[in-house]
Amino acid sequence: MHITIAIMFFHLIQTGFSASQFYEFNYKVEDQDTFSRILKRFTKNQVDIKNDDLGVRKTFKENKNIKNWRSLESGNIFKIFIIKNKSNKIEILAYINRNKLFQHKKMVKTKRTKSAEVFYTDKYTVKKGDTFATILRKYVKENSVINTKTPMMQKTRSENPQIKEWTNLKAGAVITLYISKRFLNISKIKSARKRTKKRRSNNHLSAFYTFSTGSFNELLPSQIEADYKQNSPFTLGVMGSSRSPNTRHVLDYSGYLSYLQAGEFQGASTDKISISPEIGLTAHYRYIAKFILRPFLGAEIEKFSTFNLVEFSSLAAPIATKTHIMALFALGFQTTFYLGKYALYLKSGYARSLFHSSETATYSGDKIIFFSSIQLHKRVSYHFLYKRYALTGPTELKVNRFGLGLSYFIF
Repeated sequence: MHITIAIMFFHLIQTGFSASQFYEFNYKVEDQDTFSRILKRFTKNQVDIKNDDLGVRKTFKENKNIKNWRSLESGNIFKIFIIKNKSNKIEILAYINRNKLFQHKKMVKTKRTKSAEVFYTDKYTVKKGDTFATILRKYVKENSVINTKTPMMQKTRSENPQIKEWTNLKAGAVITLYISKRFLNISKIKSARKRTKKRRSNNHLSAFYTFSTGSFNELLPSQIEADYKQNSPFTLGVMGSSRSPNTRHVLDYSGYLSYLQAGEFQGASTDKISISPEIGLTAHYRYIAKFILRPFLGAEIEKFSTFNLVEFSSLAAPIATKTHIMALFALGFQTTFYLGKYALYLKSGYARSLFHSSETATYSGDKIIFFSSIQLHKRVSYHFLYKRYALTGPTELKVNRFGLGLSYFIF
């Protein structure tokens, strides 16, 4: 392994018999360094230095931090003393190789005057089969020599503490890469961005399935309260988004048809009552902004059914259903964040009725909705839904609906 020597401080006394007997300087231990190997780098080739040498003994004595001189740890710093005078009578530069010392002093000075490393940064999502080496090849020039000591490698590893095993990267993990400008292949970056932009569509579409249960509570003018359920074994629909090219304006839309199980109204008959399917359409506008919570607003139309409880309670008609069509103005917030490698999407909103159409009478009121989904597979996500209605008209109607389902990403 290549050995790099760092001289952090250098002090040299060249003249004067009464001056210190030693040249002294600080030295930083690198990989595979031994004490004898270090000394040979600064002394003449024919010199054989023993442990009883004055410089060696002085070095041992002045460096209490070094516990084991036979096994030096990389990164340790100690002060080296190399004898200048072989005896007190004759001044002979018998040990020190001055050319080596000045050469390394010049090298260290050059290293210190170099400008700081400049990095290109990019966020990369690990794909199945990726290794750190294959990822780097997408950014660097051909025949680049890069190892664990390269500054860009050290910077990338230190800035991504969430990556525990660099030799076994998990698909979906996000890495912030730091690529040295001297290694960066600009043409690779430009072509990759061009391919990504080409693949990235401005339109997305998913199909979904939901199972839900609905609880209805109605309070009649006569203060009679009625509770019943409308459960849906399946709701089928689509949802998507369309983004204007080269802008941040997005239109989210959805449509669904919900099959409702025949309800059973206690006290009217043991015969089941058929309920027409529920239909919903939504169109929401949002602006892509750098906020955690991203606002949206739009319009919604829903078709649903209730029972004719007012007429039934006065014995004026048999139990039956009434169809309602309601338009609402909606606003709310949505966000996406990651739980490890899984994307969690949250959406919450409030809607107010604009107009209502019914066979007999009209209702007005509010709706709140909460929707969440988590993407556990490449094209499949699972979702949870909660809707609550509070409507006032011939009766006071409250509806709570819970749903679970999955969606499939088409494009």
